[in-house]
Amino acid sequence: MVIKMRLRIVYWGHACFQLDILDKGITLVFDPFDPVTTGDLSIPEKAADIVLCSHEHFDHANWRPVIKTGGAHLVKFFGEKEVHGIKIIGVKTAHDDAGGRYRGLNSAYLVLVNNTKIIHLGDLGHILNNEQVSMLTQYGRPDILFIPIGSVYTIGPHEALEIINQLNPRAVFPMHYNHPKLNQGIFGHLKTIDDFLKLWKGNVNRFDKNQIELDTNALPSETTVYVLTF
Repeated sequence: MVIKMRLRIVYWGHACFQLDILDKGITLVFDPFDPVTTGDLSIPEKAADIVLCSHEHFDHANWRPVIKTGGAHLVKFFGEKEVHGIKIIGVKTAHDDAGGRYRGLNSAYLVLVNNTKIIHLGDLGHILNNEQVSMLTQYGRPDILFIPIGSVYTIGPHEALEIINQLNPRAVFPMHYNHPKLNQGIFGHLKTIDDFLKLWKGNVNRFDKNQIELDTNALPSETTVYVLTF
């Protein structure tokens, strides 16, 4: 039986997304950053029942201000765990294309809520191998994919396109790209969202706001890119 799922997705910038599971009253936050070092951006304070951090770097693991009292957090978690009734699978990947030699390891998270499948790739630095693809798609086609596109510290636009083809998600949310509100001394040499969109040949839904609500049963069958403005 297909179960309807209502989600609110809020993009706080960089790799930080807030996922409100409206039917369950549970909020997840992925990869909250340190606002001082990341630039002119804020994060959702005391909002999250669950915080998932792909690795320990300052711009991805500022979980303390975000978590609610009694909430749970995972940092660079590999394996499978149920938290507040939500199944979470952390798939071991690398932050670079040398097996983690230069920037360490990275957790790509698969989150399952009823029949809805959500993937956040963190600071992925390489094309996925067959085992990683199998782990991330073991419950079927992903509904939502959060994917870095900025290059330098992560995969770039070309690699992102290849990974989108590997995973075949319904909805793609690009992240971790250059933006004027980021600290330009650190992130000014990243690729931009427009660099990625110039290569993308599929459908695009672009919004002038940082949040949208989705009915997972109404997601497009053809992979579509969603761009939120933070």
